[in-house]
Amino acid sequence: MAARELGESEARFRSLTALSSDWYWQQDEYFRIVYFSVGLGEKGGVTVALIVGKTRWQIPNIDTTSPEWLAHLADVKAHRPFREFEYCCIGEHDEIVWLSDSGDPQFDESGRFTGYRGVGRNITARKTAERMLIDSKLEADQSNAAKSIFLATMSHEIRTPLSGLLGMLELLDHSPLDREQRETLGIARDAGRAMGRIIDDILDHARIVAGKLEIVPEPVSIRQLLLRVVNTFQALASAKDLTLRMIDDPRLNKV
Repeated sequence: MAARELGESEARFRSLTALSSDWYWQQDEYFRIVYFSVGLGEKGGVTVALIVGKTRWQIPNIDTTSPEWLAHLADVKAHRPFREFEYCCIGEHDEIVWLSDSGDPQFDESGRFTGYRGVGRNITARKTAERMLIDSKLEADQSNAAKSIFLATMSHEIRTPLSGLLGMLELLDHSPLDREQRETLGIARDAGRAMGRIIDDILDHARIVAGKLEIVPEPVSIRQLLLRVVNTFQALASAKDLTLRMIDDPRLNKV
C-alpha cells in the first residue's frame, strides 16, 4: 500500500513538473545526481551520462568560486531549499548552455536528509538576449563617448579662429567707417557671436552626454531673447527682401 501511494505521488510530481519546467532531477544524500528526466538532453542540450553520478559542482567546466556558487553551496550543505539557481556549463556541441535549477531537500520519516528533488530549465536564450542587450548598451555608450570627445575637440578647434575673428571685428568697430560698412560689420559680428553660441551648445551637449553638465536655472528676459533671434536672422531676411522686426509689447518685459 505504501509503495503504491509512493508511486502515485511520484507520478503526480513528474506530471506537474513536466508542465512547469523542462526537466526534473533527484540527488542522493551526498548531493550526487541520481536521476534526470529526458528533458535535460532534449531541451537542455547537455549529455545526461556526463552528469549522473556527479554533484552539480563536479560538472566539468564550471566555476564554483563566484559569490553565487558559494551561496548555493552554503544552501545545499545546510539542506535549505533553493530557487532559480542559474549556472552555465558546456553543451553537447561544446557550446555554452545556461541552466536554472530549483530544489527542495528531502527527509525520511526519522528526519534524516536523503537528498534533493527539483526541476530545471534551459535559460540560454534569455541569457543570450541579456548579453546582447548589455553589449548593445556598452557599444552605444562607447559610441556616445567617442562622439562627445569629437564634438568637444571640434568645438575647441573652431572657437580659436572664431575668437580671433571676433577680436578683429571689435578692432574694426573702433575704426572710421561709413554707415553701410558699420551695418555690414554689425551683421558679421552678430553672425560670429551666433556661431559662438552654437559652439557653446555643442559643448553643453557633450557635457550632458558625459553627465558633467550642471544646469543652473536663471531668469531670462523674453525681450532680449526675441531681440537676439531677430538680430540672428535679420541678414537672412534682408537677402530675401523681407523685413524682420519685433513688435513692442509690454508683456515682453516679463522674465
